[in-house]
Formats: sequence, C-alpha cells, structure tokens
Amino acid sequence: MKRSLLLFLLMLVSGSTAASVSVHIGGKPTELVTAQSAGMKVEVQLGIRATTADDPRHAVCEGARPCKGVQSLQIRVNGAALPVPRSAYFDLVDLSSAKIDLGPKGGSLMLQGGDASESYNVRIRFSKNRVLSREIFVGTSQDDLLEETTYHEVSIG
Repeated sequence: MKRSLLLFLLMLVSGSTAASVSVHIGGKPTELVTAQSAGMKVEVQLGIRATTADDPRHAVCEGARPCKGVQSLQIRVNGAALPVPRSAYFDLVDLSSAKIDLGPKGGSLMLQGGDASESYNVRIRFSKNRVLSREIFVGTSQDDLLEETTYHEVSIG
C-alpha cells in the first residue's frame, strides 16, 4: 500500500514538469495568464480594447458588438520579456479563452476567438528566448490549419 502511494506521488510530481493553464477572457482591458513548470515561469499579458469604425478589424466582427481586438501581447519567460511580432496578435478579435501549455524547451499560447462559423483557434509557439510561430486553425478543429507564420531570428551586424 505504501509503495503504491509512493508511486502515485512520484507520478504526480513528475507530471508537474509540464504545465497547462487556461483562463476565460472577459470584459477586462488587460488579461493575465500565468503558468509554471520545472525551470520555466511564463506570464502572458493581453491588452484588449473595443475597436472603432476606423479600425480595420472592426469589419471582421460578425455581430459581436462591441468588437474587441487584441491591442498588445507581452510574453515573459522567467522574468525576461520576449520580442513579440505585431503580426502574431494584432488581427485577433473577440477572444474567449487563453491557455498556456509548457514543455521542457518552450511553450505555446492557445487563443480561442470568434463565434460560430467565424470561430478560430490560434497557437503561438515560443522558446525561452523568442516567438517561433503562429498557426491559425478552424474553430471547430485543431487539425484544419488555415494559416501558418514562422518567425526567424535575424542578427544584424
């Protein structure tokens, strides 16, 4: 019995090396999502605001009023801010949830947005140093890839 309990506790502790945390996105102008695993602490801050008629994202919102777009995205890994390309987030509107998945070498930020036939899922992958890629999927499936952007590290000088 003691051995079974010990094995169970070991499995539980070893399973905590990869984290997955999800939050519902409400009406706040700033949403904070955090996750932690062995050797990695991640904080994601989403800045969200209502779009106006002169904002190009305003036309994308089908029936959702007020339409809310992602204004900023900050990712911090172990306290250090990663450079996040604007193309990774600025076209995203009407988010409903955010989830961080962590692994041994990095993680991903999963965002869900839109509504019904206009719903979508976005996966932003990152390492401890930078954003690696962004993938957009059909909202009803994680298998139907619509768009993929890969970000490369470029050294100048």
